[in-house]
Amino acid sequence: MRILLLLIGVLSLSAAEPFSLEQLTAATKDISSLRVTFVQEKHLAILDEPVVSPGLIEIDRKREAVRWEFTGKSVLLFSDGKLRRFGAEGKEETVTVKDQGVNSMVSQMKAFLHGDWSGMRDMFTITPAADGQPQLNFVPKTPDLAKYIHHLEIRWRANLSAPELMLLVAAGDDRTEYRFAEPQVNITIPVERFIQP
Repeated sequence: MRILLLLIGVLSLSAAEPFSLEQLTAATKDISSLRVTFVQEKHLAILDEPVVSPGLIEIDRKREAVRWEFTGKSVLLFSDGKLRRFGAEGKEETVTVKDQGVNSMVSQMKAFLHGDWSGMRDMFTITPAADGQPQLNFVPKTPDLAKYIHHLEIRWRANLSAPELMLLVAAGDDRTEYRFAEPQVNITIPVERFIQP
């Protein structure tokens, strides 16, 4: 009996399909809005201790808007196809569109908004995790982007409603981790949240 159970387990594992962008798109198609808090940990080679910052992401797909807030530090607003950045004092800062890091951030925001990862596919080679977990690994396709990003990993929650963990490894092995809390889904988010910090 034990051998039969073991065989069934092995067969079910080998029959499982690898996680894909198509699965993610299908699972999130009915999510119109989302709010999720996170904790960012930056592990920098020049510092003995990580820099820890709390934050919040709000997404409204109907408005095609994203708010990515680092509490008390800065706010990124993506709305009407434009990315705006505000400092801790609420003053708007210049965003350079030609900056590879900015382009990567805009592509991520568009992907979360539309479930359309084509922008990310233009910049990264995307592969599923080898262990079958709902995770995608991103490796830069161009040397220019590779100057800033060695690789990016995003792991989703089991129900695929939102990310659970994101790891960004920069050139030089500096790491930034985002650990996301349980999301609030299909909630009303005031329009002002996407206009001002």
